[in-house]
Amino acid sequence: MPLQISKLTYLRLLPKFIVGQGNGLGIKELMKLSHLQGQLWILGLQNVVNVRDAELSGLHEKLGLDELALEWIDNFQVSRNGGDELHVLSSLQPHRSLEKLSIISYGGTVFPSWVGDPLFTKMVDLQLCSCRKITSLPPLGKLPVLRHLSIKGMDEVKEVAV
Repeated sequence: MPLQISKLTYLRLLPKFIVGQGNGLGIKELMKLSHLQGQLWILGLQNVVNVRDAELSGLHEKLGLDELALEWIDNFQVSRNGGDELHVLSSLQPHRSLEKLSIISYGGTVFPSWVGDPLFTKMVDLQLCSCRKITSLPPLGKLPVLRHLSIKGMDEVKEVAV
């Protein structure tokens, strides 16, 4: 990712954003890209060091986004802090008119309350993949127009909320 991408303040299409390590491109760079439309796939979320940076990304203000994918590294052998990942995912809540959401390789044991919230009135597609530490699923059946639900690689699930 170009380090100065946030200077393209009128950028409309950015299908993939990779969060860098160390001095690489941080998640808060998305803050200035308020005109994004269509789909956005954010990879490397394990590289978010400061939860405040995730809050500053302003995903809830990007009304032009229809599809959002949030992805962490698919290596659960390395040291990962599920609490930190929960705070990052909580901070990345998108706007409520999102139509498609994918959460991939998230390392928390629960999802934040916004995942499955019935106020997401346009959510037609939800994919939860390789979230291996999840023990409880939110009440996904309350999403009013959900047509496609994909749940893969979540062997620790013991409870499904209704």
